[in-house]
Amino acid sequence: MPNNNIRSYAGAGINYTIFFKDKTSSQFTSTMDAALGGGVTSTDVSVDGAFGLVAQAGVDIDINKDWCLNLDVKYIDLDTTATIQVNGADAATVDFDLNPLVIGTRL
Repeated sequence: MPNNNIRSYAGAGINYTIFFKDKTSSQFTSTMDAALGGGVTSTDVSVDGAFGLVAQAGVDIDINKDWCLNLDVKYIDLDTTATIQVNGADAATVDFDLNPLVIGTRL
């Protein structure tokens, strides 16, 4: 219905997510130091980028002949791995699901 003032859509696809600025807090480092009996001077975390499935639904609403308002909802099914380092050595690897619901609007 390209000539209607309101056009809905749905879709599915593949998403790739890159994680950046992943870091631990000083509180985490202190907690690890206490739990390991001292000697922990630094902690770090890295999260692997990952592919995931995505489903989307939305609507475009014409404001005038040149502009429209878009509303959409996306669900991303993402599984990834985080690696925690203590004093520069890998201490733990954690697999986890990250499944955000992303709601957006734009003109």
